[in-house]
Amino acid sequence: MGESTRYLITNIMDRHTHTRREDGRYPQRIGSIVTLEYLAIGYPMIINYISDNQGYDKEGSLRTSFVIDVTAVNGYVTVETNNSIYVFKQIKE
Repeated sequence: MGESTRYLITNIMDRHTHTRREDGRYPQRIGSIVTLEYLAIGYPMIINYISDNQGYDKEGSLRTSFVIDVTAVNGYVTVETNNSIYVFKQIKE
């Protein structure tokens, strides 16, 4: 997991209910291509956008709540924050 590695956001769930986040801008984030600039337990995760869920170039970044846990299995990275669970799929370059 590095800054140049690209990921597809495949799901964002509420950490407490384990249901898909449908509030705010969460639905628009699913399908976006991103890089993860900073990913460490006890700190906010920084997500840098490359493209939106429609494939259009997108600039900007997102700072999440504090990271509680990170799991990487078979090309997928699951990041649990104080509020949400993000599921990323690594994109082969």
